[in-house]
Amino acid sequence: MDNSILVKMRPKQIKIEDILEMFKEQKVMTLSALSGKAKCSGKTILRRLKEHGYYTSYNMNGKYYTIPEIAAFDECGFWKYDDVYFNKFGGLREIMKRMIESSEMGYTVDELNKKLNVNCGSHVMTFVREGIIARRKYGGFYVYFSTDKKKQNSQAGKKEQHIRANEIPELDEYLSIRNINEKLIINVLTEFINNRKATPEEVKDILKNKNILTKKEIVDEIFRRYDLFKKKTQ
Repeated sequence: MDNSILVKMRPKQIKIEDILEMFKEQKVMTLSALSGKAKCSGKTILRRLKEHGYYTSYNMNGKYYTIPEIAAFDECGFWKYDDVYFNKFGGLREIMKRMIESSEMGYTVDELNKKLNVNCGSHVMTFVREGIIARRKYGGFYVYFSTDKKKQNSQAGKKEQHIRANEIPELDEYLSIRNINEKLIINVLTEFINNRKATPEEVKDILKNKNILTKKEIVDEIFRRYDLFKKKTQ
């Protein structure tokens, strides 16, 4: 075979210095853009970058690349260039695990979204299934915690204190329902025995007339716990 044909068939070789020069012109680039500029395959670009070190974005489907000389990470390991976000600890999986493990009281999805500037909803479900993070339900919310039980219990305790201290309505209501006072349970059961056709709303009003204040949602929960909805029809 003609040697000139063999030369044409060989993939073009590129030095890492050539790639670094490209990043001086454009701080973040996709693999296809790098490949197009260098006129060589994406695999060749990746091999050179692995030898040198590089970062991929944790948003934009991880398609943007940069190098250590360019990325100016803050004290938390984040760097943003235009709308592209990087973290020196890796992609979303590594970042979220690290954040949740090191947090004092875990995170809700909304809190993670604000911290990371990406929609974390679908990712947290995957990471819970994979056992990377744990979660607990508080009313209509999930809070994500460490998988280590001791750490998780500590985080959950602090989260619940935070909920009460800051009067977060939806979560605070859940905690109130979960930790129903035994005396209130006895009062509700007593009124139900006295009037088996009473609804939770009516029981709440009867208690209110006796200066025992509570919420309908809490009376509903007591009815559910003790199957009073079934018993009132018997």
